[in-house]
Amino acid sequence: MNVLYLHGLESKPTGPKMEHLKDRFTNYYAPEIDYEDPDAYEEILDLCIAEEFDMIIGSSMGGYFAHAIGTTLGTPVIMFNPALHSRSFNPYGVVCGEKPIDGVCVLGMDDDVIDPITTYNMLKNDEKLAIFPIQGAGHRTSFANFVDVIEKVVPVEVE
Repeated sequence: MNVLYLHGLESKPTGPKMEHLKDRFTNYYAPEIDYEDPDAYEEILDLCIAEEFDMIIGSSMGGYFAHAIGTTLGTPVIMFNPALHSRSFNPYGVVCGEKPIDGVCVLGMDDDVIDPITTYNMLKNDEKLAIFPIQGAGHRTSFANFVDVIEKVVPVEVE
């Protein structure tokens, strides 16, 4: 399985979550993104077109990019607390497409950065999207919750 991971605004594509993805998937790519670069979205979209990823996993601002790309290309997504609203800034050039979003949205119900209820209300009618609320979780997804969601959503047999 060919997977793209898009980190959050104040994060880097390093650490135990990235190690888990590297060990878990045959092909895994996690570029470092400067979301304030006006070319960032177009470069990630071009990468997705060229690489034909089977899935995009994104956290916060990366979840926002994953949502836009998923609705443009139809690529399945796993979004952790996506910054679909209430962003500290709007990255240049991000446009949602016409395809239905397909995948999973994980919401930390104690998120004090991106309101989970607003996100839920934005996504609740998307028929191909499962929403996983996690009580007691905040904006930063714990390693345990991250692994749990990945393992539930992408069974090993799929690879």
